[in-house]
Amino acid sequence: MATNKQCDDIIEASVCFDGLARGLALIDRSTLSKTQILVMMAVNTMGPMSMTQTSERLAVSKEHVTRAVAPLVELGYVEKNRNAENYKVVDISLTDAGKERLAQQQTKTFEALSERLASLNAEETAELARLSHDSVKLIKKALDA
Repeated sequence: MATNKQCDDIIEASVCFDGLARGLALIDRSTLSKTQILVMMAVNTMGPMSMTQTSERLAVSKEHVTRAVAPLVELGYVEKNRNAENYKVVDISLTDAGKERLAQQQTKTFEALSERLASLNAEETAELARLSHDSVKLIKKALDA
């Protein structure tokens, strides 16, 4: 069982990462909203998810996700499929076009993140990348539990 201090540290890190991700998602919104970009990033990172899981991961309402996903489907970036185990559940996944559009977004995101990390030296940047990688692995494990 996690201690209160451990929980506090995890929440603080989550808020920092969330703020960074949301800020970076705003870099290029020429055709997509912030929520649409975040939906695509979440599905790309976590794999196909139900609309409910997506809303939980982004901490927005299911209706908000539904409104964001509909245009992504029309643009051919996301596809909706009925879950094989529960027909009532709709899973969303990225299409090849969605992955390509996200790759374009990520190029701009990487440039912006590089600028934000400029205050760190190479050793600090490498440590942050390693810790981020390890954190994602553990968070995914905790979320799947």
